[in-house]
Amino acid sequence: MSNQEQEQFEQRKLSNIVSAILMANDINTPENIDKLTNHLNKTATSEEFEQFEKVAFELSITTTSTPKLMFLHDNDIINAYIHVIKNPDKFRSNVDRKKYFQSLVSPDKEEVVEPAKPDAITHASEDKQTGNVEPEIIKECPVNEPPYFEPGRYTDISNDDYHSSNGISSTMLKDGRISLMYYERRHISKVIQRERSEALDFGSLFHTLVLEPEKVEDEFSLAPTIPSGAFTNTDSIKTFIREYNADKPKAEQLKLTSKKEELAASVKAVKPDAVFEDDLISAWQADESRIRITGDQYRLGKAMQQAVFDHPVAGQLVTHPNRAVEVSYYGIDDDTGLEVRVRPDLEIQYDENLRVGFDLKSASLGRYKQDAITATIRKEIINRDYHVSAAMYCDIAMLDQFFWIFVNKDENYHWVAIVEASPELLELGRLEYKKTLRDINNSMNTGIWPAPVTETLTINLTDFETRKLEELQLEEA
Repeated sequence: MSNQEQEQFEQRKLSNIVSAILMANDINTPENIDKLTNHLNKTATSEEFEQFEKVAFELSITTTSTPKLMFLHDNDIINAYIHVIKNPDKFRSNVDRKKYFQSLVSPDKEEVVEPAKPDAITHASEDKQTGNVEPEIIKECPVNEPPYFEPGRYTDISNDDYHSSNGISSTMLKDGRISLMYYERRHISKVIQRERSEALDFGSLFHTLVLEPEKVEDEFSLAPTIPSGAFTNTDSIKTFIREYNADKPKAEQLKLTSKKEELAASVKAVKPDAVFEDDLISAWQADESRIRITGDQYRLGKAMQQAVFDHPVAGQLVTHPNRAVEVSYYGIDDDTGLEVRVRPDLEIQYDENLRVGFDLKSASLGRYKQDAITATIRKEIINRDYHVSAAMYCDIAMLDQFFWIFVNKDENYHWVAIVEASPELLELGRLEYKKTLRDINNSMNTGIWPAPVTETLTINLTDFETRKLEELQLEEA
């Protein structure tokens, strides 16, 4: 979609929304059309039309996420809008409106079913959240359709459901900062898959050990301990066979010249309780239900966990009685209408006016001099866009402050640093994530996902290289 086409799309959408609102309220006059249009465009304000801002925004968001609706005739679109406006109880959420609009462009879709009323929430202060009920979740999704969550706060979403659900997360947004092309390949066409790495697995282990230690056994599979007497290699198998054959007639002896698998099968035939290292490792590797970790990873994680628990401040934070762990937040970006989501590691409700967020970070920060630690951590935060995530957390989860708990993972040197995100750092992250959302939205509308390099590069010299050039030029002279 070109910029001109996008502009026409927005104008037509606004015109239909204005007509529907005025017709639904029996005030459809030329004068009101101009007034409401100008009010929604923010070129003029009219107090009498402030009451329609919310419904106009909701219709706009749902239309943007259901672009095929604009294939219909304007009269059909306006009638659909009017139906939604006059039935607010039936269309309480974006997902309800979206299903209804989809049914108009795809009549074979199932009819909209009014969702059940949500349950009450248990945390979130009134000053930070709209209303006092848990947002709705469509729990019975069609096969292969990811779960969908309305804007709000959720305390019981599984890790898998969160990562497969709607909305742009801070991790996805940081992929957009690599390049819009990378974002498209990773999250739209999905030709670039997320690779599991030991670093990611260890990070998950460390978070769970510190924040939810009761879940370690359910979520992680520790490499098996090889018992004494187990067959660990071909030599150990052959040693057993030689001992077994020693007092057996030739006809009953086991072969020594077969492949390892055949030798193992022979041993199992005469020693059913035999334990083979290969079998234990294979069974461990075949378990895809849990994250596999090695003994070394577990020991390192436990040592770092203890460092956090022993720290006079961090230990109290991660065990605070008013803490909440891995709470998921869904929202809509005001500038673009894009759905967004965040999931801070830890939040603490200190009182009704103060909720603070925390992220736990394991990092190899090296053995720098003590005076250089602050600069090293600052570089880690900026280079890894931690400040961008923090700004998203504060905006979407409506946190009042944000801190990181850094733990050094160098062996036997697990110091802990509590780091606050300053207002200036959060503002930088906010401006950066907002810009990236605008870039992503523009690419979604135009279908153009620029590569990281779009112009011919000119490589200049650094100051050091310039001095070196001047020295060589002097020598040549």
